Amino acid sequence: MRARLVVVLGIVLLLCGCAPQGSGIPAIVPPAAPIVYAGSEPGDDNTWIRPAIVRLGNFEPGDTAEYSIEVHNGKSVQSMYHIAYRVPDRTYEGFVPLDAAGVRFVTIEPMALVLGPRETRMVLITVTVPKYETPPVAWEFWISVVDTEATGLIQHELCSRWTVMMKE
Repeated sequence: MRARLVVVLGIVLLLCGCAPQGSGIPAIVPPAAPIVYAGSEPGDDNTWIRPAIVRLGNFEPGDTAEYSIEVHNGKSVQSMYHIAYRVPDRTYEGFVPLDAAGVRFVTIEPMALVLGPRETRMVLITVTVPKYETPPVAWEFWISVVDTEATGLIQHELCSRWTVMMKE
């Protein structure tokens, strides 16, 4: 009986937000839902990037986080892709877009990829908030991937959404 009471009390405390606090190290928070791919479901015949959503949490000025995204060329010919910081068209509720000046927080390596047919490669994204900066508590930016060799009136852009929660 006593063990059951201790377990119930522990669950109640966790649900009320009385969990132990983290180490202060920025955490990459996994998406709450299953991974959604930007573009079609992964496969050799489709061009895609993943993950579609990256959530960074517990961030403080002076912190740095690195995370890689995959870019896949689903075409049967070589193609060149341009990877860039992008101001979001819309944001998740409670988040504000980090404007074009926010590019100084984000490093992309490499910013251009030449991928062979059905080839996949990693792109390293580094987010650093300088110590002297005070960004909003919850902000969002996107990483854009564009096929620079696409022709015609319709050009596709795939984006990975990045949300950052600053430590309060």
